[in-house]
Amino acid sequence: MEGIDLIHQLRRHRHALPILYLANLGRSTPELEAQLPSDVPILRNPFTADKLRSAVQALLDTALT
Repeated sequence: MEGIDLIHQLRRHRHALPILYLANLGRSTPELEAQLPSDVPILRNPFTADKLRSAVQALLDTALT
């Protein structure tokens, strides 16, 4: 199962579940990413710990409002 398929499966059960998509440069394409729900942010590799922390914090802030 690909990551995007998993996201759709999870969202069927919990629509508001916060999800962050980690895109691998070699495997992720714009066509695949276009299949993501519009509220799922994308973090592309390589990324720093600070970028990951910021992305997770933004996701949590959005989920709590």
